[in-house]
Amino acid sequence: MAVKKFVPVIAKFEKDGKIIPMKLLWEDGREFNIDFIFDIRLDRL
Repeated sequence: MAVKKFVPVIAKFEKDGKIIPMKLLWEDGREFNIDFIFDIRLDRL
């Protein structure tokens, strides 16, 4: 069974308002680069 975990993200903020995630920060200190984004949703909360 999968468990949803929320983790910190390092992101790049562009002048036009786009937010591009760059890295995931795991609880144990590991960092994972984000190489490819599969889906971009323009929904706003």
